[in-house]
Amino acid sequence: MITHFEQSIPFITWLQQFSPTLDPVFLFFTRLGDEQFFLILLPLVFWCLNRQTGAKLAIMLFLSVYLNAVSKNIMDQPRPFLYSDLVKQLREVVSDRGFPSGHTQQTVFIWGYLSLQFKRTWLWIISGVMLIFVPLSRVYLGVHFPIDLLGGLVLGLLVLFSALWLAPKVEKWLSNKEIVPKILIAVLLPCMLMLLFHDKTSITIMSTLAGFSVGLILERQWIQFEVSNNWRINTMRYITGMIGLVIIWLGLRITFESFEPSWLFRIIRYIMCGFWVGYGAPWLFDRHIKHKNPSAI
Repeated sequence: MITHFEQSIPFITWLQQFSPTLDPVFLFFTRLGDEQFFLILLPLVFWCLNRQTGAKLAIMLFLSVYLNAVSKNIMDQPRPFLYSDLVKQLREVVSDRGFPSGHTQQTVFIWGYLSLQFKRTWLWIISGVMLIFVPLSRVYLGVHFPIDLLGGLVLGLLVLFSALWLAPKVEKWLSNKEIVPKILIAVLLPCMLMLLFHDKTSITIMSTLAGFSVGLILERQWIQFEVSNNWRINTMRYITGMIGLVIIWLGLRITFESFEPSWLFRIIRYIMCGFWVGYGAPWLFDRHIKHKNPSAI
């Protein structure tokens, strides 16, 4: 592993010779692999394109982010800018651990899954561009070794395979359960995962998963929300839903700022965010922003 690190430094420094000229380009692509971008994209798919695809995409992404956080903690490998003074850090990072690349992992899963579900040529082209430039941007910015990208690729494909093969089997199994057992599973599974590994990222992601999953169950039971094929209605829904999400996220952040223990109120905050996406916003859409002829793209 050390040999690989040493061998990778010349390639990284070669890429960085084009800095700062290419900084805006690679910063743009790396932001398209940020979790914040995907958390903007997921409601768009769920509320406006295809409810079922959006729900599966969100749940599997939350589990994928958790898997990446656990893997980083277990592997405990350095980032290039920490390993060598020759490498410049051109982007801030949340963690000093580099392997595997979360950006690569989530990009492989998200864009691969969307392309396979919607089967649009233009989407395959976008996915191809993302799969090349998002991982490459992480090397250029000095925050990942090439082997980190390989690790992210493998885990991303594993999550993608699970979403395509395992998730439908789990969904079929859950469809035969009553509402109470479903809710218990939706709450207890994220709680168990948080207990096993409870850093800030895992608490945030698992809390959101719990709120979203419970919201999904109640939404299917009481609302039966469907996507509209009217772009004006979808635009109104998305804007309204995102405004509500920001109000909940920011409002609870301000409200809970001085509350202790901070981890408990972080859990409450993100449960509410997830619940809004899965139930609150669809309830609002069903009551006040009606759809016309539900369809999926």
